[in-house]
Amino acid sequence: MRTRSLGRSLAAALILTLPGGLAPVGAAEALATLTGSIVRAYDDAAIPGARLHAGDPRTGRVFSSSPAGDDGSFALGDLPPSSYRLAVEADDGLYVVETPVLMAPGMADTVNVSVHPFVERESRRHDDNGDDEFTFWNNPLTASLSFLGLAAVAGALIGGKSEGSGTPSPTVP
Repeated sequence: MRTRSLGRSLAAALILTLPGGLAPVGAAEALATLTGSIVRAYDDAAIPGARLHAGDPRTGRVFSSSPAGDDGSFALGDLPPSSYRLAVEADDGLYVVETPVLMAPGMADTVNVSVHPFVERESRRHDDNGDDEFTFWNNPLTASLSFLGLAAVAGALIGGKSEGSGTPSPTVP
């Protein structure tokens, strides 16, 4: 239960710190509904159990859907008219939707969200203890020495050009 609370807090913080947020039109409007599905971008597979969070930057309120069904479908109702920032909370992370969604009074809209989960590659070598094995190219010392060498060469080139190798500047009468 604590991770859901943390996810909701992170979603609220991310949504509300992003720019954008249009004030709703009108005074006492009917509530809106947002439905759709949540899928992975690389294979369009549904993400069951994911939640959609809609944050209203104007008021600071965050509305959350129930966990998505086996087909990734969600429903989020009782939204006051506003411009909402969206985020998807899944087991492997929190994903913020870049484009805000404007919900008008009484509107029922469908949004299909496609998330790009981080896929960890198994390209690193491990020794018998499970630690990463250093090779020449993934050694931090190699990177540091390469950077210092490039900085020394760049400094020598810049320093050599600034010592009397220029042309005389024109004089103004």
